[in-house]
Amino acid sequence: MKTLLLSTTVAALAIGLSACSHGTDAGSVPGSGAQNTGAASQSGPIAAMDKQAMLDQEKIAAANAWKAPKHPGFLPAQPGPEQRTLGISERGLPGGANDFSNRYDYMDASGHYVTVLAGARKNDQSGVVTVVSRSPDFQTFSTHTYTVAPSAVRIVGAQDGKVQLQTLSTNTRIPFDVSALAQ
Repeated sequence: MKTLLLSTTVAALAIGLSACSHGTDAGSVPGSGAQNTGAASQSGPIAAMDKQAMLDQEKIAAANAWKAPKHPGFLPAQPGPEQRTLGISERGLPGGANDFSNRYDYMDASGHYVTVLAGARKNDQSGVVTVVSRSPDFQTFSTHTYTVAPSAVRIVGAQDGKVQLQTLSTNTRIPFDVSALAQ
């Protein structure tokens, strides 16, 4: 790369000197009315250097022509619904103020991708359910957290937006209808 830049610089310098309007020829002094025909740059070593410099500049321009793809916005590209894992799982549990034990993912009737997270608040261990609903294009979402029990809960069954929770301390079953919530 250094050789390429050096040859480009030397060629540009040679071209600049050959195109100088006030060289040794008395007829080419600025304002004398004479014109530089550029005949010296049309043949010989200067022409070869000129041609090489242009080729080198084209190579540099081609190497630097890569452009970043258009910024898609602040949201990353999301997989299509057919690629998402739906159902109850223990994967991808977020942290924060709550300690989640599992999740239930499903697609509602309007095409929204809904995630129900079950667990406990870290500060008092009360059972919480967090519902995250995302639009089909993933451009809008809503998040709601509900306290549902005095102790941590876990999802033990789910179907069509209806979740069956179980408290971890007493094994009490609690029905939770996500589909009835305002989206």
